[in-house]
Amino acid sequence: MIRGQVAMKKSVTFIIIILGYSIFTHNLVAQTFTNSRQLQIQPKAEAGQQNDLDSDKMSVTVSAEYNLSYLNFSNRSEKAASILTWRDMYLNGGRITGEAGVGADIFNRIYLSVEYAISFNGNWVDDDTNNANGRVGVTDSSVTVFGFDFALGNESGSLTKKIGLNFTLLNFQNYNYRHFAQDGGPFYPDISGKTSTYDQTMLGLYADVKTRLLDSSFFYADLDGLAGLALGIGKGNWLRRGDLKHPESFLTTGLFFRAGGSAEIGFKIKMFTAYLGIQADYEVSPWLSHHEMFYADGHTYEQGLFQELSRAVFNVGVKARF
Repeated sequence: MIRGQVAMKKSVTFIIIILGYSIFTHNLVAQTFTNSRQLQIQPKAEAGQQNDLDSDKMSVTVSAEYNLSYLNFSNRSEKAASILTWRDMYLNGGRITGEAGVGADIFNRIYLSVEYAISFNGNWVDDDTNNANGRVGVTDSSVTVFGFDFALGNESGSLTKKIGLNFTLLNFQNYNYRHFAQDGGPFYPDISGKTSTYDQTMLGLYADVKTRLLDSSFFYADLDGLAGLALGIGKGNWLRRGDLKHPESFLTTGLFFRAGGSAEIGFKIKMFTAYLGIQADYEVSPWLSHHEMFYADGHTYEQGLFQELSRAVFNVGVKARF
């Protein structure tokens, strides 16, 4: 329990530090930009161009996209030396995003997005070859992903800086357990039907910088990078294990470091833009997670965890600017 309390204290401390640093950075950049504009004497001939720029900043953009993604998620336990891995998870999904100008100097854009995706292929592997169980368990697996993102940004020229919060829920379902014992290991019968479920909730804070590499009246190319922190909470229900409690067989909490990047190109047709892009995200909790397993007789088993979550996404969509 002490390890869990330490991990949660570290989580809150890191998030407060990152939030304070992000706000300080945006205030500094925005104030510098505002002061430089006040010192400039703008010719009358450029007044119309400035009005167009202000109009762009106050515009509203709505986008809808389809995405195809690949997801991996793993937990490696400290004491039991067991490795649980959801791998080869392929998902179809979609995202709707809205952004609008807010007319402020520090944050002049606001962003909201909602994502939903569901897998069409996946496997789960329970690797117990490093402990006394001496076996590998494999199941078919599915995952459903729901995500919500809110961000504030400062758009200036070709550079856009954002700080944001996002919420992601991953619901894993495992079916048809097959066992493969090591030489001389114990035999376990296969189990048909649903065997276990696992819900992973991520609440994250991030800072993001996007630059426009190319821009013309009909084409653009963007490059984007982000870094941040997330609090992760996992709840598992091992349905076929009578020695564990149900519906909550175990609970996992932890601090994750996150990093990611994306590239996007688009083709403009009046108020519409057709675009496609690629994205990669990686989150890791290097022994900063705490795991509690709840047994039916009332006792608990606690240990540390090393966790990793990665996702690669290909997306294609349409934007409309008003």
